[in-house]
Amino acid sequence: MIMHFPTRLSWKFLLAIATLVPAVRASAADASNTSDANAASATNASPGVDFFAAIRNGDLDVKFIPRDSRRAQVLIKNNTDQPLSVKLPDAFVGMPVLAQAAGGAGNGNRNTTTGNNNKNQNQSVGGGMGGGYGGAFSVPPERVVKIQVAVVCLNYGKPDPSPHVPYTIVPAETYTSDPEVQEVCRMLGEGQMDQRTAQIAAWHLANHMSWDELADLKVFPHFPQYTRPYFSADEIHDAMGVVTQAIKLADARPEPNSATSSAATPSASSETSSAGAFSLSPAKN
Repeated sequence: MIMHFPTRLSWKFLLAIATLVPAVRASAADASNTSDANAASATNASPGVDFFAAIRNGDLDVKFIPRDSRRAQVLIKNNTDQPLSVKLPDAFVGMPVLAQAAGGAGNGNRNTTTGNNNKNQNQSVGGGMGGGYGGAFSVPPERVVKIQVAVVCLNYGKPDPSPHVPYTIVPAETYTSDPEVQEVCRMLGEGQMDQRTAQIAAWHLANHMSWDELADLKVFPHFPQYTRPYFSADEIHDAMGVVTQAIKLADARPEPNSATSSAATPSASSETSSAGAFSLSPAKN
């Protein structure tokens, strides 16, 4: 005896699947217009357009949001109707917009950072994007891509970075002419060290803190029962190696051509206006 019921059930099941697949595809097509960097297709075939040049010419809007003293979020919006292959910066600095307006983007002297010393302003932070995303990736047209980056503070003694303070992102060489600080930012971006080791090296180089001063930093210094060193002896030791490596890399790197640098590096005011054009509310820490 032939049973027809299973046959009819299988046809109904296949029909339901055939109806469901287009609906799932349509739902995916209507997903949010904001995506992670992992969703953007990596591209190593060509270097792509320069990150800061694309900001200046209006192809990209970028919002830099420090989450805290160790990490930040970079929101990159493609303003064009074509995919953009973007070459990410090896080293960058995120700085408070008010600090940039008051102190400029650097005073042009070696081994110095921005000239503004107002302790009421939040710290600037440095990092790099050359490692975690292959150095370049494709941003879909008219989409926003989110990138998470590790950062280090560059102004010891000032308040920690805050997502409630507007920041702008600039090339590291715009903020500091110290090549060793720039190298630490690059090395952090390439994942050559952890964030805490990079922080020790950054404060040593950017703020001229001695190794003894860094070793003497304490957690809860006013509560003896809870006081302990902020950095371990192993972290201090590792940071010494990082500084030695940063000095070697800086010495080996060719001196930038002054004319090329001035043409390629945006001014403080132009960076502020272009980066600030993408007005998203800062994320809460």
